[in-house]
Amino acid sequence: MKTINNSLNMILVFLFICLASTKLNAQECVVKTNEMPVDQFVEREFTFKDLAIQINFNEEYKYRKSLIKARISNKIYHFKSRTFSEVVILKYLKKAARASATIEAFESYFSKRNLPFIDELDHFIVIELYHTMRKSTFNSYLEFLTTAYTTLYAIENSI
Repeated sequence: MKTINNSLNMILVFLFICLASTKLNAQECVVKTNEMPVDQFVEREFTFKDLAIQINFNEEYKYRKSLIKARISNKIYHFKSRTFSEVVILKYLKKAARASATIEAFESYFSKRNLPFIDELDHFIVIELYHTMRKSTFNSYLEFLTTAYTTLYAIENSI
């Protein structure tokens, strides 16, 4: 009976120490987050060029995942005359890539609709943006199948 009481007392002391240390650590974290300077919470203005570069240099860019993230983040991009949300911009980019077969058609899509997205980007960034957005379209998939088939056909005939 004495050993049971001793072991029960030891378990209770151990649990008390664990709970107390957890509570102290949690309070330290709260104090640290509350002591952050106010200027770190100020929302920075996003530029479309940042978004385009982020899309271009992402090797495994997925349109749907970025659309979901954009809906959660609610980022707003300011242009000369209008403002657009990131969701709207991504949808326009995807529509333009889907509707155009060349880079020139991709650029003209925005100029015909008087959308200021492409105006502030370098031509190289526009080219990469077109290729990145075009990768996941149905037309791009069909083009890939056509080139793969013709390559296999050419190899088969050369043998």
